[in-house]
Amino acid sequence: MTQFFRWLFSAFLAALAGLARRFWLAWFGFLAWLMRRLSGQAPPTGAPHQDPLEAAPTATPDAPAPPEAATAPPARPKAPRNRRKRPAAASKAAPSLFDLPSDEPPNESADEPRDESDGEPPDASGMRDGQYTCAFGKRRYKLFVPTPSASDVPAPPRPLLVMLHGCKQSPADFATGTRMNALAQAAQCLVLYPAQTRWANPYGCWNWFSTQHQLRGFGEPAILAGMVQAVLAEHAADAQRVYAAGLSAGAAMAVNLAHAYPELFAAIGVHSGLAYGVAHDASGAMQAMKLGDQAPARITLTVPMVVFQGSADAVVHPRNAPALLAQAGWADASVAQTQKGQVPNGHAYTCQHYGAAKMAAQYWEVNGLGHAWSGGDAAGSFTDPQGPDASAEMLRFFLAQPARS
Repeated sequence: MTQFFRWLFSAFLAALAGLARRFWLAWFGFLAWLMRRLSGQAPPTGAPHQDPLEAAPTATPDAPAPPEAATAPPARPKAPRNRRKRPAAASKAAPSLFDLPSDEPPNESADEPRDESDGEPPDASGMRDGQYTCAFGKRRYKLFVPTPSASDVPAPPRPLLVMLHGCKQSPADFATGTRMNALAQAAQCLVLYPAQTRWANPYGCWNWFSTQHQLRGFGEPAILAGMVQAVLAEHAADAQRVYAAGLSAGAAMAVNLAHAYPELFAAIGVHSGLAYGVAHDASGAMQAMKLGDQAPARITLTVPMVVFQGSADAVVHPRNAPALLAQAGWADASVAQTQKGQVPNGHAYTCQHYGAAKMAAQYWEVNGLGHAWSGGDAAGSFTDPQGPDASAEMLRFFLAQPARS
């Protein structure tokens, strides 16, 4: 009789496990459907696309363009100005799908660049507001233009660094937290801070996990590449010294840019990011972030990169950093030099240099660092001042790279 009850109990547990598995599969499917509704479906095969490096973009600030013009339905008539604002709760998505989860609804009044032209004077922080428009939508941005050094010698064209913020951040917040502008002033480097819209993602995340935003000539990579081209032309910057860096969702989008437009970027910086192609929808993104055991796409990233990852990151699993390096062709056997150190009264770290010149790739693993910009300013969000200065090390790595031929 005891054996019978044991068998009955085991059968009950097996049935319960099967029901739980079906529930979670259905739940993940619903979340994937919800994210597709919010961020747009992947472009159909043969859909028209515009490569900003092959076709001139449209730069009309006032031209209406939906956030995802490639797959969006026909534009609706413009709503009257006195229309009641939709409650924030109506656009709230599952927070666990994004880099920086929170139980708070999206802040629709977050600090984002004003809708002004590029000709506006810089603000108190030295940054100018601008907007870029193309067939795939429009994005605002802030641009830091360093004050020219007092010298009679004509200055050479300045390099351009693209800084991609994480979820629930803004360009101004990201600039404050990374302190990149102060470093860029000394290095005479332009810094471009694109701003994600809440239309494209309710938490302000770059949609790195969507197939539509992983390809050349489509979605957000096309918008960002076109924005870079426009800024290069307007400010006569050095097109052979263009770099991209980001945090979390911004870091993953920097990887997407390196894959889609390798001829445009001389190097990238990836802080708490993921390998290319580890996810193609929201549920896959959540698994890749939390587990870090997803197989990356079978591609080889050829752009030099510097990677920062915290060992205590509970949002993006630390296993994602080695997966990214492996995708770029760097294995443990390729380590040319390893250095260890510790920030005074702060975190210990290990830095591995890859390649014969020790500048093909760098991997900084920071002990005890969570999901935060290492060595950042506490006045910005998602920063940890006790880590090594990721901004200084990234910029040093970038400027040491040879110019793109």
